[in-house]
Amino acid sequence: MKRVLSKALLMSMFLVLAAGNAASEGEKTLDLTAVLRTSYSLGGDTAAVKGTEEAIYLAQGDTNKALTALKNILIEHKPPPRALNDNEEVDIIIFRGVLTTLGKIELTKVVSKDNSFEVYAKYLDITGLNTPSQPAVIIPVGKLPIGKYSAVLYVAGELRKKAEFTVRRTPFCIDLRGKP
Repeated sequence: MKRVLSKALLMSMFLVLAAGNAASEGEKTLDLTAVLRTSYSLGGDTAAVKGTEEAIYLAQGDTNKALTALKNILIEHKPPPRALNDNEEVDIIIFRGVLTTLGKIELTKVVSKDNSFEVYAKYLDITGLNTPSQPAVIIPVGKLPIGKYSAVLYVAGELRKKAEFTVRRTPFCIDLRGKP
């Protein structure tokens, strides 16, 4: 009887552990070493900036392309993309806004869970300096499969922003122009 009971107990413990592991397999904490952190994402010319408040934007390509995309959105007033292609790297951009003093964004962790990304951050302000800043972080998340996604920003544990986006199949096109 004792042996049967211990087998049943071991089997139930195994099932509980297996269920716990299956639930956490879909969650992954991203490595933050490739993240670009900047307090001057737009440079010195911020007079033409339209959106001066906190936001989540998306871009494709390397971090330099993502930085250019941020400038295009805020200075050139181009609409931010919500549909991205499946054959290019995806970047999540957290923009804190245009500040009158020096500010920074410190990422504590970024979690990928199913088709969502949770970004956890702290905002740091360096007071006493009259140095305007435009803090941003660019988080490369890699190529994503076709589907609908979301990115959520938590600052000091508080939900601040949410953005939804779609990754679609790259359009197929043939260049019919003759080569010179």
